[in-house]
Amino acid sequence: MSIRLTERGAALTDEVMAAHLRDYADILAVLTPEECAAIASGLRKVLEDQGDTKLI
Repeated sequence: MSIRLTERGAALTDEVMAAHLRDYADILAVLTPEECAAIASGLRKVLEDQGDTKLI
C-alpha cells in the first residue's frame, strides 16, 4: 500500500515537525552535551534490544 500527502498535507507536516523539534530542543537545553550523549546511548540500547535498528 502506498499513500501520498497533498501539498497542503506535506506543508503541514513540515510545520508540525519543525515545532516538535523546537520543543525537544527547549526541553533538552538544560542538559550538557555529555548528558545528552548518555541518554541517547541508553535509549539506543533499549531500541536495539527491542529489535529496532532503523536509527543506527
